[in-house]
Amino acid sequence: MIGKMDMKEVVFTAELKLGGRILSRNNLYFEPVKDLHLEKPAITKTVKPGKDGYSITLTTDKLAKNVFLSSDLKGAFSDNYFDLLPGETRTVNFITTARNPAFADKLKIMTIADTY
Repeated sequence: MIGKMDMKEVVFTAELKLGGRILSRNNLYFEPVKDLHLEKPAITKTVKPGKDGYSITLTTDKLAKNVFLSSDLKGAFSDNYFDLLPGETRTVNFITTARNPAFADKLKIMTIADTY
């Protein structure tokens, strides 16, 4: 028999796939965000310049709840404020015409765990 699970540490992920491509994904938490047991994740980033801005690839060792990206450069992120699961890779584009050789170093990445 399995012992009682601490629902403050459980996330249920549902994905709708077509031909291996994820069409939709939703994470369900069984407790309010303020009550979740969230450890500070170690998010790894790889930044590559491109024609329309920068490509940012993220991975994490622990659940990264509410990942928020910000930059001093004028531009827009293709995706922001999302959950990143352990071992998952997510690529976000930063669309901009501005260039800064230090963009990768100045890119700010926060999660809900950084707020408390």
